[in-house]
Amino acid sequence: MDIKPSASLKQKTINSIIWSFIRRFGTLIISFIANLILARLLFPKDFGSIGMITVFLAISETLINGGLGSALIQKKNPTNIDYSTVFYWNLSLSIFLYVILYFSAPSISKFYNMPILSKLLRVQGIILIINSFNIIQNNILIKKLNFKTLAIRDLISNSIGAVIGISLAFMQFGVWSLVIRTLVVGIFNSILLWGISSWRPSFAFSWDSFKELFSFGSLMLLYSLTDTVTNELQSLIIGKKFSAQSLGFYTQAKKIHEIPQKGLTQPINQVTFPVFSTIQDKPATLKKYVSKSMKTITFISFPLMVLLIIIAKPLIKLLLSDKWLASAPLFQLLCLSGMLFPINSNCINVMKAMGKSNYVFYSALIKRFITISFIIIGLQFGIMAMIFFYSISIYFWFIINAFILGKLINYGIKKQINEMGLTYVTSFIIGGIVFAITKNLSVNYFMLMLIQISIFITFYLGLSYILKVEGYYYLKTITKEQIRKLKNE
Repeated sequence: MDIKPSASLKQKTINSIIWSFIRRFGTLIISFIANLILARLLFPKDFGSIGMITVFLAISETLINGGLGSALIQKKNPTNIDYSTVFYWNLSLSIFLYVILYFSAPSISKFYNMPILSKLLRVQGIILIINSFNIIQNNILIKKLNFKTLAIRDLISNSIGAVIGISLAFMQFGVWSLVIRTLVVGIFNSILLWGISSWRPSFAFSWDSFKELFSFGSLMLLYSLTDTVTNELQSLIIGKKFSAQSLGFYTQAKKIHEIPQKGLTQPINQVTFPVFSTIQDKPATLKKYVSKSMKTITFISFPLMVLLIIIAKPLIKLLLSDKWLASAPLFQLLCLSGMLFPINSNCINVMKAMGKSNYVFYSALIKRFITISFIIIGLQFGIMAMIFFYSISIYFWFIINAFILGKLINYGIKKQINEMGLTYVTSFIIGGIVFAITKNLSVNYFMLMLIQISIFITFYLGLSYILKVEGYYYLKTITKEQIRKLKNE
């Protein structure tokens, strides 16, 4: 009886993942290329200045987006009243938070002892209000798994923003080119989404609707807030305790690292959350989907992060030039934590889909307490130690998440290690072999990187085939199905 719906859901999930990856990787690549050019035109201090105010903007964005948006996706049949209520709430909250940031800007500038931050924050803070106009349409499209529309919108707006930002940098606008680029992307995102989407808010606000959504969304908001604060804490500490230049090096390392990390994590999050939500009352089916998604995720994320650790120095030199080489070791340490981010996010999606916002929130408190404690300990020994301790703390997140999934769907830590452990070990073994083979090669950095990538991919795919790694066969099957579908069309 469930064969047809399952097949339909499977195909819709695959299509959504493909378009979500196109969306995420496409926008990351556009931003990455723009960043490469801007890195040659601007200075580490410019990126460090933006990194300082990003902390406050990220927290504000989380307060606006963090809870009610997730509640709308999790709710099976939200009404137009629900959507309108959240729209007006988000818009009002964004204006309120911008006013707070506007008047707090001089104090924030004084905290960092950088006068220019006050103007930068007051201008870039407008993005909070701009983004609040597209949250509902964005959520509606995600709920419908319409990632093709979102992908096209994001690619267009990010391309326009990149062109304008680079043009301004060439015209000697300095750090302001980064600020204006952000605003342009936000403006075009809203314009395009309002043009594409048929949804419009009705003149209605329901406190009953708000209370219902807030019962789930409040804990999700607190979870997102603790997550954002923890993620931005290192930038805050580096900017205050060290220098804008040091923060600039860290910011660039983080930006490059976020391409594979977010490129994997965000598309998976956006697709698996609504998919898991549709089968939230079928634990056995949910476990099956989670298991397959985990195997597929780790088959990509584990080797990718290990490979990036190996090629870090030639990669930074090639992309950003010699003046950014200090970012390479920071990038390597971030990749160590990046291996587990997609897994942890997938686990959180299971809890959210099942309506277990209390599990998400209370586990987040424990995980963030561990991470902040590790950061404080590492800080005593410098930036490198701080980031290393941060990366190690992410492995404790995995243990906690796996324990919870064991309780919810019988997919605990033993099961997860059995299914994913081989890929993890294989990735590091092959990484060690590649490093040993290439460490004494007398070639330029570009050729060295190509040799390392070629050897790693060849060994990894070959060993995955020999060991019959399930993630390899899942991806192979999906690829064949999509090729066959394209041929039939």
